[in-house]
Amino acid sequence: MPPQSSSRQNARTEPVPERLLLPGEYRAPEGDELTEQDLAALATERPLVRASGLGDFPGDDLAEAMSRVEGELGSPHLPFLPHLPALGWRSTPLARTLAVCEGLAFDGASFGWRMVHSGGRGARESALAQDRLLSDINLLADRVGSQKKRFGSGQDTAPAYKIQLAGPLTLAASIYLPGGERAISDAGASRDLLESFLEGLERWMGSLREALQAPRALIAVQLDESEFQRLMEGAIPTVSGFRSLPALQPHYYQQVYRRISERFAELNLQLILDVDGTALKPVQELKLLSQSRPTLDALALVKAMRVEGGAPCALLLHPDRARLKGPGTLQVPPLSDPRSWEPVAQLLEAQAQLWLPVVTSARVPDQVRRLYSLWREVGLEPTQLSAVGLMPDERIQSGSVPAGMTSAAVSMLDATASLARVTECARALAECAV
Repeated sequence: MPPQSSSRQNARTEPVPERLLLPGEYRAPEGDELTEQDLAALATERPLVRASGLGDFPGDDLAEAMSRVEGELGSPHLPFLPHLPALGWRSTPLARTLAVCEGLAFDGASFGWRMVHSGGRGARESALAQDRLLSDINLLADRVGSQKKRFGSGQDTAPAYKIQLAGPLTLAASIYLPGGERAISDAGASRDLLESFLEGLERWMGSLREALQAPRALIAVQLDESEFQRLMEGAIPTVSGFRSLPALQPHYYQQVYRRISERFAELNLQLILDVDGTALKPVQELKLLSQSRPTLDALALVKAMRVEGGAPCALLLHPDRARLKGPGTLQVPPLSDPRSWEPVAQLLEAQAQLWLPVVTSARVPDQVRRLYSLWREVGLEPTQLSAVGLMPDERIQSGSVPAGMTSAAVSMLDATASLARVTECARALAECAV
């Protein structure tokens, strides 16, 4: 009898999976959590290529989205706090960024977000955005507490978690002053908005670390600069629509991001600057038939963001979308032209870190083969792969709906499979260097 009772007891203590895989769902193989010593030992054998996501996730169940992100992006990859567009404006990176701003309040107008006095009646939307961000962080804290996840435990040299916010330039271009003009048109208002954002980071990132139960964790903050290209071109119209705002000069945005990097170093945050879609300055000047578009000198920006003692800054960009285009430019399939990767090679030679959103729904072996071929063709060494992370190429779109399933379910499965492909591509790309 005692042996049988012990057998039944052992059977009851066997681990039970949290969630069964649904038909057609794919999940990357799960492994044990890796310590910093394990990662260092692994890095001596092959480069360490991390995987992550852009930040958005389909559906309206944040807890389920967190579960899927954590399930696919285990150590040593970079999980993130997803934002769900289906939940409305309060779950957007812009609303999260406004919630972070300290000492300023905002309300919603017919033309967008507008700055108001903090004591005014029109700050309801700003308070709602703060409530949503706090609710998201509390939900993360509940999950970490109940499951005893070790996000960032003992990790002082690698990001433990990521959150996505709007970049300061895009923020200033998206917020309107009480008089109706964009904040970026006023140097003083832009400066106040930046300082308000940097001041509020300490409180909110402290709350995020408490939720992760990792007081010393290095949090990665992805700043999305979707308006960078239009700001450099001077293509953003004023409220009247009769003229455009002046183009940003390199010394201005370099100074802005120098200030951000210094503040991030004080708060032990890593900056991931999302400039995807912004044309980078080519290694060799192109002789086009007409005047070319303004380009971002990414190399000079990376040097300006380098702060001694701080975590290395990283750029998020797709090489094909970052290539300067103009009349006579040959259109080639994605991930096939080595010339698109020349700025990438230049940045890596300058000891920069990059996140490449290049993973599509194509077969993983084919993608990895193309990536590694381009890597070697531009003269990069296999060991330099450690400075690169991978992300999905496009945001997941809902496809056809099978009988008996909702669009949200299909979209969530697609997003889960997309993250699984990214982790698989990261592992396979690292193995190419062995």
